[in-house]
Amino acid sequence: ATATIEGGEGEPDAGPGGTICLLHNCASDAECGGCSLGRNRCLPIEGRCVACDSETESGCTIGEVCSEFGQCIPEGLGCPVDDHGQPTIACATDLDCSACDPQHRICDLAQGGVCVGCTPENTSECPTNNTCDNGVCSPSCPKVCTTDAECSMCGSAGNEAHACNAHKCAECSPTLPCPDGKTCTPKGTCATPCGSDGKGACMTNADCSGCEGESTTCHVSNGSGICGPVVLSCEALVGTGKLLPEPWGSKTSLCESEFDCEGIHAGYNLGEALRDETGIADIKDATVPYSMHKCAAVTAGSGAQPLVCGICLPCVTDADCEDINADLHSEKLFGPVGSPEAAVLIDQTFGKNDHIVQMYCDLVGGSYGLCSICPGVVYDCGGGGGGMPGVCDHDTCTTGGPLGSNCDACTAAVCAVDSYCCTTAWDSVCVGEVADYCSGVMCGAPMGCAHDECMTGAKLDPMCSSCAAAVCAADAYCCATAWDSTCVSEVAMHCPGKMCGPIACASPADCPWPLGCLPDKTCGACTSDADCTPDKCDTFYGECY
Repeated sequence: ATATIEGGEGEPDAGPGGTICLLHNCASDAECGGCSLGRNRCLPIEGRCVACDSETESGCTIGEVCSEFGQCIPEGLGCPVDDHGQPTIACATDLDCSACDPQHRICDLAQGGVCVGCTPENTSECPTNNTCDNGVCSPSCPKVCTTDAECSMCGSAGNEAHACNAHKCAECSPTLPCPDGKTCTPKGTCATPCGSDGKGACMTNADCSGCEGESTTCHVSNGSGICGPVVLSCEALVGTGKLLPEPWGSKTSLCESEFDCEGIHAGYNLGEALRDETGIADIKDATVPYSMHKCAAVTAGSGAQPLVCGICLPCVTDADCEDINADLHSEKLFGPVGSPEAAVLIDQTFGKNDHIVQMYCDLVGGSYGLCSICPGVVYDCGGGGGGMPGVCDHDTCTTGGPLGSNCDACTAAVCAVDSYCCTTAWDSVCVGEVADYCSGVMCGAPMGCAHDECMTGAKLDPMCSSCAAAVCAADAYCCATAWDSTCVSEVAMHCPGKMCGPIACASPADCPWPLGCLPDKTCGACTSDADCTPDKCDTFYGECY
């Protein structure tokens, strides 16, 4: 709560001339004018507002000295720390912590009087858009996640991103499924699939019901079909909403190569999109030109006579979507450059991140799509990029260090969606993704199923096993909505020879994710980190992460 105008918490609508405080994200002294404790100077190298110059010892009054962190403190006040940098002093008020580093300036009396970064009731020393997590200021929407719980504050009303999908906060995930009738895409968005495979393939018109525009007809030729609109000629697709909604539809045009698409742009309302994603109502409309440079092959036609038309569209893959530099449109979006109102809005939208709006390709047409803002705005949600060559010191069903994308086809497939697995760690999330992206490879589950029938989780495909088919024949909910505890209990009734009893284990690696290996050497909901080693235990959900 440090982005303020005239002392008000995050109020970008204050009147002209208001003083502001960007305590942890300043670029000039003007952005520190409203800060408390005399911290009215900006230390640009750190982007932090300070009260004094520790090198020249200037800026403090008689009886005060300048701490190494730019804070005016009473003479003789110190902040000794232990080997881990944690203050060892006992405090009764925040003033007792004023000699400490910026991460330990709040006195937490509930913990016996220790200097911390924040408390649930006091986040005044935290950067904008941070919450307090056990005395530490943490981004309310993290750049990288491992559990859905970490994303509970991401997105805005109507555009929630409360799921952790491929280590990014998103709309849905394998553990937080979509509402009825929609599926979770690899990007973590809920959508009605366009085509039976989500990429436009079909055999009947019903397979095309989730396609954008008028691409709801299945054009079958030589035993296979593609979803597309009904037209008599390719020209009938140009400048209409048959393929994409506005602002894209009216800018579609015919092409033979991408050379024909150069210079074609749609007017994209970046301000409206940012308002929707962030929930910040004071962001203004700003229509910017957005390229439609991709010459895509679109199937259309009439009856049994399919047409393949070259159409200029925004994207076919994530790489086709250009990220947007908001600084180029700052005045339209946030107001006059340098004004207090603009500075606060920019800080609320981007924090200390670069002012780049990340975009990805939303495949609304199956094989083509439109470019949309990533749920985290500043966090890339596009394709993982495939990771990088590296070591292959454990298999894909075992957690450990990052695997090289060169190890096998499975690691390459997972890292193409989730680069974290090949750059940071192959954790339980990566193990869970093996079932989704590695054909023929399953970790603790029967071939083809997203998870074992004895585990609750996302709905199962009735084609993944004879057991799943039998349960869903009796209870359609299990394959249409979610595989909950009722579905698990029905396994004993409908799957001969399969019982959902305790699974024996010697270590957490023997247990289906996200279960832990309990002290009695059976798999179950974890109660401590020891059940999940080397991973951690989310004791609230009883899941390893």
